[in-house]
Amino acid sequence: MFWPLVVLLAPLHRLPMLALLLCALAPLSRYVLWQVIVGEHLSMWTFPTTALDLLAFGAFLAIARHQRKLQLGDRFVRGIVWAGLAAAPLYLAAFAVGRHTGEFVVLGRTVAALVFGALVLRGSFGFSATGHWILGNKLVVWVGMFSYGLYLIDPFIPDLYLALLSALGLPPGIWGMYYIRFPLLTVPLLGITSASFYLWERPIRSYRRLMK
Repeated sequence: MFWPLVVLLAPLHRLPMLALLLCALAPLSRYVLWQVIVGEHLSMWTFPTTALDLLAFGAFLAIARHQRKLQLGDRFVRGIVWAGLAAAPLYLAAFAVGRHTGEFVVLGRTVAALVFGALVLRGSFGFSATGHWILGNKLVVWVGMFSYGLYLIDPFIPDLYLALLSALGLPPGIWGMYYIRFPLLTVPLLGITSASFYLWERPIRSYRRLMK
């Protein structure tokens, strides 16, 4: 809700700098919240400022792609892509050994923004061979269409699953095992989210043509 107002009100040539300032504000806010609250959940996941780097870095790359008319071979693009490739294993290692530490809470999302920003920037020029086979196959594209719905609905599925186990009298000790629980959670999640997309989101999107 905030970023569109910035885009509308700020001079276009100032938008890249504003986006980078918001990227810097996010880890700073996480650090302050960690020092004041000392809680991973509140410091990393709850307050609006804690995700600004994820949002603003994507906006920065979109602005750069549009304003500078970037090409795949440009030094800026190569630098972002190589930085993302270098940051990916560091992020995975830090997540595995220290995701509950203050350092990861403060810097983890910034590194994630770099990794996925590099992936999206590279993807905007198209993939070939292996990259296209992995990210361009029909199953991945299909899930990607309603991925935001997965994000919204996912928190409710485990509680629904536990309520169903209780109603059926099934022991959670057995049916709660990961290799049993995961596929049984995935099926209703995909079903509910895809139904929401086809019956609700896509029909609403069709009205965009009336606004042109």
